[in-house]
Amino acid sequence: MDRVLRPLGCFGSTLLAILYALGVTETLKHVGSLERVAGLSAAVLASAAVAYLRERWRARPRRAGDRSAAAEPLERLDAARLSARLGEVAQRSEDQAPRVDPRARPVASSAPPLREPPAGPSDDPILAARRQAILFRQIVPPSHDPRHLSFFGGVPIAPPGFRWPAAPDASGGSQPISFLMQVDCGAIPAAGRLGLMPDRGVLYVFHKAYSHTFRVLYEPGPADGWAESAPPETLDPVYEWPSAWHWPQSDADSPRLWPKWPFDPVLVQGGPLPEDEEAREATYSWPGTIDVPAAIRAIPGAVVPHTSFYDDVQRTGGKSHRPFATYPHDWGAIRIATGLLAEQAKQNATLPRWGAFKDMSDGEFAAMLDRAAAERRRWEERASAAAPFDEVPQDERDRFWAWMAEQPWVTRFVVQDAANLSVEASLAGSARAGARIPAAAVDRIRHRHALAVETERGLHINIPDRMLAAPVDVQGDIDERVRDYLLLLELSSNEGLAHYFAEGVFQFWIRPADLAARRFDRVELSSTAY
Repeated sequence: MDRVLRPLGCFGSTLLAILYALGVTETLKHVGSLERVAGLSAAVLASAAVAYLRERWRARPRRAGDRSAAAEPLERLDAARLSARLGEVAQRSEDQAPRVDPRARPVASSAPPLREPPAGPSDDPILAARRQAILFRQIVPPSHDPRHLSFFGGVPIAPPGFRWPAAPDASGGSQPISFLMQVDCGAIPAAGRLGLMPDRGVLYVFHKAYSHTFRVLYEPGPADGWAESAPPETLDPVYEWPSAWHWPQSDADSPRLWPKWPFDPVLVQGGPLPEDEEAREATYSWPGTIDVPAAIRAIPGAVVPHTSFYDDVQRTGGKSHRPFATYPHDWGAIRIATGLLAEQAKQNATLPRWGAFKDMSDGEFAAMLDRAAAERRRWEERASAAAPFDEVPQDERDRFWAWMAEQPWVTRFVVQDAANLSVEASLAGSARAGARIPAAAVDRIRHRHALAVETERGLHINIPDRMLAAPVDVQGDIDERVRDYLLLLELSSNEGLAHYFAEGVFQFWIRPADLAARRFDRVELSSTAY
């Protein structure tokens, strides 16, 4: 329908413009009937010619990077167009090759020869990505097996000589970029690689938070002899502002690494693309043709019941409730709790007093805050002097919790976050630190890492992090990009991973020919927010 209405609209607009010009100039007023008919016929033919030429211009082959061209309709991504795009890599003989833009330059590739051109538009990898997604099923509790090569955060596991990427900085030098994640390409199900993704090796993603500074690297493997790559000494904190983590009180406290959390790439698939062009057009964005609830329910361990530390707070009527008997289990847990308490105390100092404090004088209230702050600083100093995952003796744990329980007016607002963050930090920190976490406490944080959560109201599913899938269209501004690029990777905010992206979505894009040629240096990044 769009292909009919668009040229008709152009034809009508042009004809009206010509007739208006003739009317204003009174060109037809003083001529005979024969000349008048001829003039009107010429106006109709000229309008038709303009509409035709405009459509030919829209349908012209475009060079890579031509951002001024009008977006090409999705239905034009047929076998001939795909063959032209992948012909640069396949290097077929002239009698077998599809029609290719003569201006196109071949791209050298060490990749194996591609399969023969697809038989129809549904085999175009850009369209095929609408029928699938590679989701990241996080492992809870996390595995610390060094052979597991798919994970968020931590440091990359890479071959000897691997160079941590850097980007130019304002001083004219360079600054290392934060390591975000890596994906074991060999663990991606073969049916989900779209015939283009490597079947071995590792894909690395480095990203500076809240910016478009990034690098995507690929190491082909095999992974024998690979080891953790030490972070550069000059690596900045993950987030420029310590408050992004909620608990750090200074730049020195702000972590330089995202927490390491392993995952398994899993494939979910949808139905075929609709034959109707308008219906097919509607599948360009997430979830494409996938029935997401059914697909996720079919993944073992993907759905967990909703249970959290907040449930315990609710059962006690909002009172401070010790998360578990051995909390705080390590000095890192105390450091996180005191940081959250400091943030909450800043807010309470500026809020109207209520309850037992409304009758206090300003001096009495300020003295109470000072005493609490002094005790908090003593615990902060002790925690800072110890290794974060060293165990806290039981009597020290009890004293710390007794002090927190003495000030429920502030503790109750932070205890849930303190428990979540400290449990996740210990689980991700090491197998030894994670072993101190009771199984019931591990269950309390599962919902923060699950693909879906079963609640009293039904199944709750956030848009999952994924690759080789349909993208979300948050602001309706990806229409042109989805016609020429595959969604290599999409990430959004996730508190369990400390991905504090401010309700933003980061989308990494690549052309099919570049993916086949392993040209990950040509990946593009876009970001948008809800």
